[in-house]
Amino acid sequence: MPFATLPGEVVTTIRAYDADLESVVQYSLVSGDRNTFTIDPRTGDLSLLRTVDREAEESFRLVVRAEDGQHQSDINVLITVEDANDNIPAFISSSFSFDVYESAAKGTQVGKVTATDADKNENADISYALLTEWGNEVFSLNPSSGIFTLTSSLDYERTEHYMFVVSGTDHGEPQLSSTVTVYINVKDVNDNVPSFTQGIYKAEVAEDATLGSSILQVEATDLDSD
Repeated sequence: MPFATLPGEVVTTIRAYDADLESVVQYSLVSGDRNTFTIDPRTGDLSLLRTVDREAEESFRLVVRAEDGQHQSDINVLITVEDANDNIPAFISSSFSFDVYESAAKGTQVGKVTATDADKNENADISYALLTEWGNEVFSLNPSSGIFTLTSSLDYERTEHYMFVVSGTDHGEPQLSSTVTVYINVKDVNDNVPSFTQGIYKAEVAEDATLGSSILQVEATDLDSD
């Protein structure tokens, strides 16, 4: 069936021949979906009554009869619905969130985004792409698999979160696409040494100070979390 066949368009023409010269052949649908197809009794033109959806029904089986008033003959007709790129890729989640430790090595697979398309063949093949530029030097996205891979070192103390906008585009004509937001959260590891706030502390204490008296307070900080 042609691309975007509309109601009223002829799908195919059925022809029957009668050896009797004076005979007039009439055509009719004996069985099948009469709400979807109709046949012109004189010409045998088989036409659509409504639009069809391959995702709902991929084929139709009809039985067409040709008769001349005295004799009749039936034929089976199989109508196959060709796919049109009428479905937009849909991501399986409204957003994606992945965690990765700051100690992860380059080449670590962080997570995978997935979209599906109800069409078939190349109309259902999806390519993924990053639409945001920030963070592209830290993570890469495989256009075929949708897998995020770490391509640089991470530092929780510098950047805790990355956010990307990813598109999923099918290979049909016209190309259809959708987008999703991806969050990558860097998890802290204990990679920082505690550091005193001063290099030297000095204090004086009276010789008659009682036991337990406060003499000096020292302070150290750690850049790690928790």
